[in-house]
Amino acid sequence: MLRHVVVPLDGSPLSELALGYAEDVTAPNGKITLVSIIETPVDYEYSLVDIPLTMVMARGYNESEYNKTYRRVHDYLLTKARSLSAKGFDVECVVESGDPATVIADIATNRKADTIVMTTHGRTGFSKWLFGSVTQKVISLMTTCPVMVVPGSIPEDSDETVQSTTTATT
Repeated sequence: MLRHVVVPLDGSPLSELALGYAEDVTAPNGKITLVSIIETPVDYEYSLVDIPLTMVMARGYNESEYNKTYRRVHDYLLTKARSLSAKGFDVECVVESGDPATVIADIATNRKADTIVMTTHGRTGFSKWLFGSVTQKVISLMTTCPVMVVPGSIPEDSDETVQSTTTATT
């Protein structure tokens, strides 16, 4: 069992799949750090096929907009933390801004986490190339602890049930 696990959450049911796995690998009374990242909005220049070519400028949040977003994200993490705390875990909620992969890796390193447990959105092909993979970037940045990747998928046109793509072997 691990003493300290970092779990990045983006507010999606898919990212929340990592919570159950984190509970399973964290020691009783262990620490789970829930992390959400507020990304800086970016304006892009587009070609005829609407593929981002070059970043024109990063537009920052104004203070009021940032504070509102921060409170909403922090409240979300607190909701998840209450459930984990009720199960005996020591839970910390962290909201940061910046590049998600870099921030996640920095938090895990600075807090000396034993592992990061996160899901992958399961993008492939063109979609993966276009949008990238935060999970893949975290894996490439991490040198201090392993990254446990929970594969998952949800129906694209549905807000319904989240289905894990892992299979059990007997």
